[in-house]
Amino acid sequence: MTRSFLSRFVVALVSLSATGCFFGSAPIPAPNLPLDPGEQRQVLSCQKRINTAVRQLQGVTTKQLSRCLGMGLDLVLDEERELTTATLPDFFDRRDRVRERCSDFFDVIGRASTRMIDDVIGKCAPVESLVLTDPSRGDPMGLKSFYNPISTVEELAAEYCGAATASAEVLVSSVYMRTADLAWRYYGTDEEEDLRSTWQASLDPRCARMSLNL
Repeated sequence: MTRSFLSRFVVALVSLSATGCFFGSAPIPAPNLPLDPGEQRQVLSCQKRINTAVRQLQGVTTKQLSRCLGMGLDLVLDEERELTTATLPDFFDRRDRVRERCSDFFDVIGRASTRMIDDVIGKCAPVESLVLTDPSRGDPMGLKSFYNPISTVEELAAEYCGAATASAEVLVSSVYMRTADLAWRYYGTDEEEDLRSTWQASLDPRCARMSLNL
């Protein structure tokens, strides 16, 4: 279930970047039982927390993946100029250091993914039925049609975690166009999924995993 939702998100993300359209469905019918003022404040607080938490995780993921790829690009350009049989041992050592530093960067993303999921669950659990399951309350955040049949805020937070990290990777790999080459050189793989699994291994186990093999 998770993969299908996240795959749909990635497809939509790529499509929207070209068309400029928005997510969600319109119009949303009025509910049988509108939110009372207290419920409305809670729903808005949940929406605000999701917005903040997703942006923060996306930013952390973008920054840390970029740091890893930036170090890799610097190293490969040095290798293209200076790699010989005499300098090979030194470059092997540098490759090891780059991989170690990248592992540190990936761990930062992992800790951020845990904070993001916990923050969303903590703020949105009180309105779980209002925004996800209760058909009489309409669709106050526009989630019920897009994320159906997700029924818990933990599942919702997992999807947003996947969306934040997936969109960050799409952006970073579009900027660092040698990502596949660096993966082949420093991680011994020419498969995007293998490289993706390397950095995603640090993500919170609840976080949805992205696949671009749709």
